[in-house]
Parts: sequence; structure tokens; C-alpha cells
Amino acid sequence: MEVYYEALESDPAFKSAYSVFMAESQTIPIAAAALLPQLTANGIVGRVYTEVMAGSSLDVNRTYTQNQLTAQASQTLFNLKLWSVLEQARANVRAALANLNDSTQNLMLRTAKSYFDILLAQDNLTSANALRKANKRQLQQAQERFNVGLDPITTIYQAKAAYDQSCAMVITAQNNIITAQQNLTKLTNHSYDVIAPLKNKRIPLIYPEPMQAETWVTTSLKQNYKLTAAKYYLEASRQNIKMQFSGHIPSFTLFGNFTEIHNKVTVYSSTIDPNGGVNQFFNNIFVPQMQRNAIGGFNMSLPIFQGGLVVAKTREAEYQFQNYSNQLEGVKRELVANTQITYHNIASGIEKVKADRQSLESQRVSLESIQSQYQVGTKTITDVLFSQQQYFQTQLQYTSDQYSLIIQILQLKYLAGNLDVRDLEEVNAWLATTRIHGLSPQSQKILNTLLHHPIKTPSVLNDPA
Repeated sequence: MEVYYEALESDPAFKSAYSVFMAESQTIPIAAAALLPQLTANGIVGRVYTEVMAGSSLDVNRTYTQNQLTAQASQTLFNLKLWSVLEQARANVRAALANLNDSTQNLMLRTAKSYFDILLAQDNLTSANALRKANKRQLQQAQERFNVGLDPITTIYQAKAAYDQSCAMVITAQNNIITAQQNLTKLTNHSYDVIAPLKNKRIPLIYPEPMQAETWVTTSLKQNYKLTAAKYYLEASRQNIKMQFSGHIPSFTLFGNFTEIHNKVTVYSSTIDPNGGVNQFFNNIFVPQMQRNAIGGFNMSLPIFQGGLVVAKTREAEYQFQNYSNQLEGVKRELVANTQITYHNIASGIEKVKADRQSLESQRVSLESIQSQYQVGTKTITDVLFSQQQYFQTQLQYTSDQYSLIIQILQLKYLAGNLDVRDLEEVNAWLATTRIHGLSPQSQKILNTLLHHPIKTPSVLNDPA
């Protein structure tokens, strides 16, 4: 569990899915804003100078301060494009949430796989070391038997070849551990020197419930988050068709405007002597002015012709819808196939683990018998080396099949959309050491987001057609 919680806090793919959802969730209030009342207020304060020439004898200068206040309000009554944008945003948000849930479950699966890949690599190294040790002992024994004349020189060559091969296997196994550790580090950004192995080197063999593949397929078609996301992307594409077609549909808006203007006017007048005499000024006149205008009404906007733009965009949206429909069908078919395959892999995997346990015991008894017969000369060194190799291969195959079975069980629940932390806790209980560490506040916030945003798939999207 510690490894999973560290992956939850560090995995770039999961954190990216969370960021995409949080960003996408803001598109709903953005789209809804256009459908809510719009209110705008403007204020103007200015200084105005006006000069009026009345023939050649009268000059009037007007200088005044103007204060203007304007308020505008509007409310969309019907606009198919804006409503389609809002519904498209809702569908995209639900798709993003489904992808986030899928990313959460996928992270559980990837973490478990990386963890057991390390255990398998360690078991592989353990088997390789044991085989090398056994081959070294066999080489020493072959040398001793050759020295006393019991075996020919070819026996030493065969034992030496087997020992060298096992040394190469150890080197490969050591490199595989490094690779497996780095794959887990990519998820968690942590290094692990020691991880807990399985208790008693075995797991409980539990058949999946219910024990019908078709039931699991039905559950997957209803609950798989990747399929749910594909359905919502299809719904968003359907809304895009409506949005583009809305170019042919009128929109209706209720509006109101109010304007109030205040002028403080000072008038300066003078006469001019036609013979070029001195100006004679009249007294200044102060004239206050105020004006109010109010208008309200109902606006209808109907696009008539835009050069075929609406038709072309609608056709484009329809082809995009077909593309998303084909993608949905592809996801659905892949999901059905993977669910069927995984279910049968579990059923056969359980039987295979049972067979491995029997085979391992048989190989152990056979190896002991061949070693005893070699001591008395009824078996050759080739028989011993081959039996040793078979025993360690069977041992490694047994552990590999157990780890594979665990991953297949988690994979089936992931495909069915019901993989959660409790499943990891159950697997964690199979390990020799179990430590449960708490989440950081940021990771807890992410999990709370998943818990408080349930995905509800519309019935029209559940139609298998």
C-alpha cells in the first residue's frame, strides 16, 4: 500500500488526468455564463468645447463639462448554439471525470504489475544463484570423479558448460532486477532496496465471483470507465452537430438600455463691428442641461446566408460524430474481448498454479533420485544437470504463474470498473510485511474529487446499438 500511495502522489500520467479534469470542469461555468443575465455599466466624464459662427457678426463659444452614465442589460431567451455549447461542456467534463477514474484504477494495476515484476526478477535471481551453486557443486564432483577414474573428461566439460551458462543467467537476472526497479521508480519517484515478498511463497486460489464470463462482460459494458468516457465523447460530438446547425436557427434576447447625461454649459457671446471696430462682449450665460434615455425590447437574430458556412460545418460535425461512434464501437469490442480473455486466463491460471505445485514436488523428488543414481553410476552427469535445470525452471514458473494470476485478478476488476483500494489491501495482506501509510493532503483531495463526482451515464448512451 505504501508503494501505491507514493505512486498516487507522483505518477505523471495520473496527475495529468487530474489536471485535465480540473481544467475541463471550468468549461461548464464558462459556457453557462453566456446564458445568464449580462449587465454592463459605462461612465464618461469629459470636457467639450464648441464654437458657433453666425455670419460675420455673431460668435458663440460653448465650453462645458459632460457626465454620462450608461447601463445595459440583456438576457438570452433562446439560443440553440449557447445551449449546445453548455451541453457539450457537460459531456466533456463527464468524459474527463471518467478518464480520471480510469487513470486511478489503471495506476493501481500498473503499480501492482511493477511491484510483482520486481518480485519475479528477484525470484529469478534467487533461482539463478541456486542453479549456479548446484552446477558449481556438480562441477567439483565431476572433477573428483574424473581424478579417481570414475568419469571421462567429457563429464567435466559438460559440467563446466552448465556452470558457465548459469553464471550468465545470474548476470541477466541481476540486470532484470535493475530494470524492474526503475519501472516502479518511474511511477513513485522513489527507490526501493527491499520489498515484501509473498507469505510462504504462495497465494490463496480464489475463483472470480460470479463464475460466468458473460456476467463480467455485462458488468464491464456498464461500468468500465474508458467505455464511459468514449460514450460521453460521442455525446459531446452530438452536441457539436446541434451547435453547428444552430446557424440556421433564430436566437431571441431580451434587452434594456438606460442613459443619463449631465451637461454644465457656459455660453460666451460677442458682436463684431463690420468696420473692424472693437468687440463688445455680452454677459456670460450658465445653462445646466440633463438628458435621460431608456429603451427596452426584444431582439431576434436570424442568419440568412453565410456563403454555405453553416452547411459545411454541420457536415464536418456529422463526420466527426461518425468517427467518435466508430471509436466507441472499437473500445466496446476490445473491452468485451479483453474481459473474456482475462476471465478465462484466471480460470486456467488457477489450475496452472495447482499443476505447478504438483510438478515442483515431482521435480524435487526426481532430482534427488537422479543424484542418488549418479552416485552409484546408473545416471550420467547429463541427467543430473538436466534435472537440476528442470527443477529450478519449474520453481521459477510456479512463482511467475502466481504473480500473473494476481495481476489477472486485478485486471478483471479493472475491466469491470470496480477495482478499488480494498482490492489492493487484500493483495497487500498476502505479503510478508504489510504497512499502510496515509495519503498526503493533496492526494486525499484528489480521492475526494473522485468520491464526490459520481458519473451517471444517460440511458441513451447505454444503448448497445
